[in-house]
Amino acid sequence: MSDWWQTAVVRANQRYAIGIVASSGLSFFAPYVLGRFVPCAEFMEVEWIMVAFLCLAGVGLLNILFSFAPALEGKLPRRLAQPMRHCLVTVLPLFIVAYAIWLAFSPFWYALLNDPELLCD
Repeated sequence: MSDWWQTAVVRANQRYAIGIVASSGLSFFAPYVLGRFVPCAEFMEVEWIMVAFLCLAGVGLLNILFSFAPALEGKLPRRLAQPMRHCLVTVLPLFIVAYAIWLAFSPFWYALLNDPELLCD
């Protein structure tokens, strides 16, 4: 067990907070910007807001995992500690964002790309 988690989690949470603020801002303005190019995209406000909330929930889950990480690191062989750190701090947040976008927009990809007027109904 090391002090690495105490400093890494604080730095990671600062980056995640900046990302959540940016995604929230994007979620409020994207429907109006896309509405200029894609018909009826302004009606997708709920999906954009859902992305921001899912990312926020994902960061909460990451912090729960971070609380168990030092104990898990103590039980793993030394050669696996660095890959676990990298996975929890870098890779897992990227998967959370990708999953949030997929979950929010998967029902609407076909309509958005093929027949955007369906979003108006």
